[in-house]
Amino acid sequence: MKKKFLFRLGYILLIILTFVIGYNINIRKNQVTSISIEYDAPITHEDRANKADYIFIAKVGSISNIKTQWNKLELTNIYTYYEVDVLAFLKGTGETKELLCYLGGRDKNNNYMYVNNETEEPNSRDYYIFFANRIIDGDKYKIKDSFNIFYNNQKVKLDGYNPQKSYLEQDLAVKTIIDEYLKYLNQVQ
Repeated sequence: MKKKFLFRLGYILLIILTFVIGYNINIRKNQVTSISIEYDAPITHEDRANKADYIFIAKVGSISNIKTQWNKLELTNIYTYYEVDVLAFLKGTGETKELLCYLGGRDKNNNYMYVNNETEEPNSRDYYIFFANRIIDGDKYKIKDSFNIFYNNQKVKLDGYNPQKSYLEQDLAVKTIIDEYLKYLNQVQ
């Protein structure tokens, strides 16, 4: 009787262990990780305008590169590089084709890492105002001269932006967003 009980208990534990291991493997394939970095994120419109060396309107293109940084067996950072078509620089100057470095993204196992709970990846084919600084010293993870984006508030989506229209012809909602920053840029420059 005791052997039968131990056999059944062992069998049940084996089944439970199999489910737990299988569940952990599936979770790791689509893992979401949040990291916290020390960065003084701009909060107000004025902060955004003042802290960014470059403010530009751009259309996000495709992902051109993903670099993953590992510490032993643990993924510590994902740098996702997007090609962007710059339509206008509101502050600073640059090229019409630029590279945008987003701290976060997905690795080859579809693990998603982001800087904080509010961060969202830029959407390809959408238009944004970006508030960025260039990466001055590149390394094997950071591509020199690309624009750096850490937080959501370094980008504002321009829903309804039409690249065929001039600034004056844009929808009122788009002009209102742009005007908020132009007001502070005129004070800064």
